[in-house]
Amino acid sequence: DGLFRRFDDVLEYHLPTSAQALDLIRTRLGAFAPKPFKKEGLAERAEGLSYAEICRAVDESIKDAIMHDQTKVLRVALEGALEERRLISAKLSRNKTRITSDAGPSPR
Repeated sequence: DGLFRRFDDVLEYHLPTSAQALDLIRTRLGAFAPKPFKKEGLAERAEGLSYAEICRAVDESIKDAIMHDQTKVLRVALEGALEERRLISAKLSRNKTRITSDAGPSPR
């Protein structure tokens, strides 16, 4: 019972703004950031993604660069990783909505 009382708070995390998403991408890329780092269009690709999803996308693009013996992430790889995270996020969202609606009203 004591354990449940300690973890009953609900934390709400907001999605990053466009500026925050761009800062996160640039910071996470670190030395792998393409030179010059062109921000155009990246904010739109990251729109609707959480901080964690953006980090995963950037990490995937870095892994791709490493596996292809590249010292910088290719813009197309970063865009593709962000789009893949968007698709996964949308699919999970649809599944969550379907499961919630199938379960009916919660008994409280």
